[in-house]
Amino acid sequence: MKDLKIAVLGAVLAAAAGPLFAAPRACRDGRPVRVSGDAFAPIDCSTTTHAAAALPFLPMQPVKDAGAVLRELDGRWEGNLIHALGRYDALLTVKAGRRGKAEVALELKELQFRERLTHRLSLVAGKEPGAYEAALTTASVPDAALKGGALVGASAAPAEAPAAPERQIDLLFENGASHRIFFTTGGKDELRVSGFSAIPGAPLKKYELTLKRTKREAL
Repeated sequence: MKDLKIAVLGAVLAAAAGPLFAAPRACRDGRPVRVSGDAFAPIDCSTTTHAAAALPFLPMQPVKDAGAVLRELDGRWEGNLIHALGRYDALLTVKAGRRGKAEVALELKELQFRERLTHRLSLVAGKEPGAYEAALTTASVPDAALKGGALVGASAAPAEAPAAPERQIDLLFENGASHRIFFTTGGKDELRVSGFSAIPGAPLKKYELTLKRTKREAL
């Protein structure tokens, strides 16, 4: 009985932390899996349409040289965060080019079950100030991408917004998933990040973390 209770507890913790095994290439009904836009539950097999929660605070004021904002983030950053019942190490890599393109990679490692999640965001500058075309891919669904747009600029959030943000990035994807990310630097080697994620069919998620510059290439 004791072993059974332990097994059940492990299953509950696993479900809360996220998928422990390689994501399927197809849903149960045979349809290909889709990218959800959720960093912790990256696959979508839903058959119904759900609305996403509204993001709090206002869109930012776009800046003319959004590339300069992204170049402030250029490099590798590491830290840790808590999501549901899981504790994660995080590694953020930003490669900001000077021709209107940027590549962002986010690697997450869950510390109890050692699950790894890797996501990549490609940005290509649009015609409007601060606007980018965006494409999100994840190692969990290697053959699919989620398209959308991004807006980079100076935060218009009120003073009570988390982490006293100075810069803001809004992401909106074609399936309705959206993210509002605030960040401010604490010197050249510290990055304080907070934000909100709205995924269709899921409650609004809030997060905060502090990242430090690092030379690590992988977790």
